[in-house]
Amino acid sequence: MWLLRALWFVLPVTAGPAIANAAAELSDTGRLGVLLAAWIGWAVGLIATAVLLPLSLTVIRILAPKSVTATAWGLFAGETSTVGIVGVAIATAATAVAFSSLVGDRMVDGASYGDERRMLLRPPTALLLGPVPLAWLIAAVGLGLGPALFAWSGWVLGAVATVAGLGLVYVAGRTLHQLSRRWIVFVPTGFVLHDLQALTEPVLFRRTAVERLGAAIEGTPARDLTLGAAGLILECELADAAPLGLRSDARKTGAAAELSDVRRFLFVPTRPGALLDEAERRRIAVG
Repeated sequence: MWLLRALWFVLPVTAGPAIANAAAELSDTGRLGVLLAAWIGWAVGLIATAVLLPLSLTVIRILAPKSVTATAWGLFAGETSTVGIVGVAIATAATAVAFSSLVGDRMVDGASYGDERRMLLRPPTALLLGPVPLAWLIAAVGLGLGPALFAWSGWVLGAVATVAGLGLVYVAGRTLHQLSRRWIVFVPTGFVLHDLQALTEPVLFRRTAVERLGAAIEGTPARDLTLGAAGLILECELADAAPLGLRSDARKTGAAAELSDVRRFLFVPTRPGALLDEAERRRIAVG
């Protein structure tokens, strides 16, 4: 987190000059719109790195790639400079850190209270190959729509475009935020699977009900709740079957999901080793 904060903090010094040089070619209104948007985006990102919450993770994962495109625009639209090249490099590094599993885990765990520990689940691969980049692109367009119209059409259309752009950001951001709300929550009595893309509601598995939590065995008959996520698959085996509301069943029938008795299930955390260490520390059967 401190590396991300440091990289984000120095963006105005490195990326700022490139954006300012490119904005100098615009009208007074356009220059003001671009610079104001850049400063607001940077300030919101800085707050997101300081306030550790799942929402902050969504915000920084939208803004960090946007900082790369904005700095690259400044570099090529204005005068190419060494500082601008460094700015692109630092924005790219900040993006890589923002998408790291360590940052993801730390930010979602910021919503924990008491003796809890939240650990992020990996997103489905199918979403990463299309819907997620598309949603980010919509959010990025929304963020740039206002400044662009300020630059070329003046105050009136710029203000209208800003409102419309914020609407796009809200819709796309809300979709992306669902990925920041998929996690395992360790609580004093066991752990909760909180994944509303796979389940209709979060489910608590008591420590005494878990027979084994560990790497999935090849050919296991366990119920697949990974949603096709890539990475090391973990398997939870229960002493007795537990009723789960599975969204996959609801999609097949077109009706509300009925409870299915599940004794073994699969999931993919972003940091499987750390999750198993936490489970063992909480006296959950690991093997």
